[in-house]
Amino acid sequence: MFKRLNQLSVAMKIIFFVAIINLLMISTFTTYLYQEKKSDLYKAIDDKLLSNAVSLQYHYGKHNDAYSLEAPMAQEAYKAMAIEMSQSTELMGVAFVYSMVVDKEGKAHFSASSESQEDFDKGSGSAFGEVYKDASAKLFEAAKSGKYTYDEYTDKWGNFRSIFYPVKTPSGKPYIIGLDIKTDTIGEALSGLLMKAIFAGLLAYVISIILFIVISKKATESIKQLSLLSKELASGSGDLNARLHVSSQDDIGVASEYINSFLELIRNLLIQIKVLSKENSTVSSKLFETTDAILERIGTSTQNSSLIAQKIGQIITLTQTNITNLSGTEEQSRHASQALENLLEEIATIMKTIQEKSEDENELIHKIDSLTAEVD
Repeated sequence: MFKRLNQLSVAMKIIFFVAIINLLMISTFTTYLYQEKKSDLYKAIDDKLLSNAVSLQYHYGKHNDAYSLEAPMAQEAYKAMAIEMSQSTELMGVAFVYSMVVDKEGKAHFSASSESQEDFDKGSGSAFGEVYKDASAKLFEAAKSGKYTYDEYTDKWGNFRSIFYPVKTPSGKPYIIGLDIKTDTIGEALSGLLMKAIFAGLLAYVISIILFIVISKKATESIKQLSLLSKELASGSGDLNARLHVSSQDDIGVASEYINSFLELIRNLLIQIKVLSKENSTVSSKLFETTDAILERIGTSTQNSSLIAQKIGQIITLTQTNITNLSGTEEQSRHASQALENLLEEIATIMKTIQEKSEDENELIHKIDSLTAEVD
């Protein structure tokens, strides 16, 4: 996985990590939003239960003064009141309302309730003074402490969130007012909140990713340009006239300006190198020509030196011959003298030629010195 991640472009790496961080942030925000909405919902439910409980004490107060466990209410009257109260619960937005009396043995007894005709037909309806076997521990806690409590529990009528509100009748008899809201209704409301929170989180996530992709694409465009330009230069086919076109004033923009300046510097250096290479080529050609001329002069000088040596040898031979034939005729002496003069003239001519060649060689040496200075 990390190997594949290293192969991604800089832009994709940034998008990948930002997407993960953004997902974590959106998830955290969605969870926080859901918890806040859940808390608000429960607070609203509890406030509604409390306000209804407060209002019911004026109705159930007189009722609990009129009837007691010792002087119970007739079942038909209890049933009629329960059916009538069940119609009121719909207006209150609750499932059940009821009142209970806790006896000395710590048992809770129904003194009033809101149940429909259907409940009684099914046999699930209550009766005055009936012991509430599934009573919540919070009910007894409220009766003992005198402070209202909330609880979520299950009995034979279903799953509820309830309030147990301890009050006294006008004559001072203690009793408990209870109100229930089905947790199924709360669950539906919470599911709706959760879906809204998830939708809002996903919408925020998608929008943020799209915005970041647009921003990161603009921010990494110069990096892509640099990558392509570097690749072209590395392959040897790059155009040194190419430039990074970045208009931003951030770090990337400043770096791009430096890179453009560097490319311009390389381009100028290459132009200078080409000019110097051409000049060096010209100097080298001249140097080769001068070297050939020097070699030619050296060959000629060598040939002249050999010729001088040959003439000098002839002079020595002729001189020895004249010494040997010193007793010869006058005619022979004259011929020998003439031959010697001719040899001397030829030697003088050869020496003159050598001197001229020497001057040319000196000129060539000066040219070589000049070419050497140019090469340096």
